[in-house]
Amino acid sequence: MTNIAVSTRKPSFSPLRLDSRSVAWKVGAVVLGSLFLALSSYIEVPMVPVPVTMQTFAVTLIGALYGWRFGALTIAAWL
Repeated sequence: MTNIAVSTRKPSFSPLRLDSRSVAWKVGAVVLGSLFLALSSYIEVPMVPVPVTMQTFAVTLIGALYGWRFGALTIAAWL
């Protein structure tokens, strides 16, 4: 009979590892992400008939770097 170690922690991926940072670091990351999202709305990719802004890229990048919790919080802070 073999013993198998089972982890009870849910896997999450966040390259910045915001879960283990201080509150000031988290607030700064959310503010910086909101600022990046706001500035990306002014960059326009000319497409016909509807121009596309870089907000789609910014939302994807924020979600990929921050993880779903802090990504959603950043988008909500921008709204």
